[in-house]
Amino acid sequence: MKSPDKFDTIIAGGGLIGLTAANALARINSGDPAKTSLKIALISPQFVEPDGRTTALLAHSIDYLKEIDVWKKALPKAAIMSAMRIIDNTKRLLHSPEVAFKSMEIGLDAFGYNILNSDLSAALSSSLKNYSNYHRINDKIARAVQRDGKVIVRLDSGVELSGRLLIGADGRNSTVRQYANNGEGIKVRKWSYPQTAIVLNFSHTLPHFDTSTEFHNTSGPFTVVPLKKGVSSLVWVVTPRAEEEIKRLQPELLDREIEDQMHSILGKTKVITDIQSFPLSGMNAYQMAQERFLLVGEAGHVFPPIGAQGYNLGIRDIQELQLLISSHLSNLADIAKKYDSNRKRDVISRTVSVDLFNRSLLSVFLPVQAFRSATILAISEIAPIRKLMMREGVSPGLGIRALGDGLRDFGRIFQNDQ
Repeated sequence: MKSPDKFDTIIAGGGLIGLTAANALARINSGDPAKTSLKIALISPQFVEPDGRTTALLAHSIDYLKEIDVWKKALPKAAIMSAMRIIDNTKRLLHSPEVAFKSMEIGLDAFGYNILNSDLSAALSSSLKNYSNYHRINDKIARAVQRDGKVIVRLDSGVELSGRLLIGADGRNSTVRQYANNGEGIKVRKWSYPQTAIVLNFSHTLPHFDTSTEFHNTSGPFTVVPLKKGVSSLVWVVTPRAEEEIKRLQPELLDREIEDQMHSILGKTKVITDIQSFPLSGMNAYQMAQERFLLVGEAGHVFPPIGAQGYNLGIRDIQELQLLISSHLSNLADIAKKYDSNRKRDVISRTVSVDLFNRSLLSVFLPVQAFRSATILAISEIAPIRKLMMREGVSPGLGIRALGDGLRDFGRIFQNDQ
């Protein structure tokens, strides 16, 4: 059956962000009694390369996946993260203390969950089967232009589609971003780091106790995140030269190296997946939207795999987009400036924090090391700062709101005492 050529929203990209956006937007009521929901098209090639990586979903993202009715399908495949540890493994003169956090300290059952990307993708795809207004088109965008109050999309197959909005969820090399602004594209700022991330999953003989552990090395973080019983995922940030050496190791030597890096806290280890590696880089689009072209996820911002920011930040893009589309159904052209403005502060603040953290590990400048150690010490020992950082980490704004509530409670107590 031929798919309709007219849509309300066209989404480019069939990865996690594109599938999440499709689930969110397919739920929006059109406001027209004769048409109960918006027509959504998702454009992506049928074949998607297998992804052995995992995604750490923070509490805010899980709440949103519950809201769009996806989480109940993903939960059986997800592993809980109820505790976190930070261990300074730099062996520098200025050594930071070990820091341990438990989600119960801020009234949560978990900081988040870790899940294989393939399992999350399957849950998102399964949920989309519930929407008759959603159409998957296995193709690529060859051209996109804005004309007569619509976006006209030509596919590689020659088929043309029209939509009121075109959402770029097609990654760091976004086609949507390139065709925005009358074909001039949305400009971006790119940067790179002298680091590579090695990604793999491994089994271990000792239990992980639902704890994510981050070792801080001079080359970058070595982050172990729990999966199912006896299995964890690893993001290991190293220099490009070290990456080559690690990839040349025989399997038993690689297993031992990983165990040594963790000081055997999980016992004996065994790598159980292929090794993937990715040069560390970053990118921010100067605009997250331009008229009827809007960007979500890595089409608008790229982060190193540090601090679980990538997909979780993309979730917040989609949440804002869903809210704006729902409230501007009569004129979707009005939302671009609002979306761009509303998302910039969050994107910039996360970019700065991840960048500073990563560069502080690489720096040999003693004042930088001293500042980093003092910051970690403050987080470890000063309860209000500790709880603020935990809350902000799992859900942006949660820590600030809790601080505000605390100050208001203190004010009421003070007034009552007068």
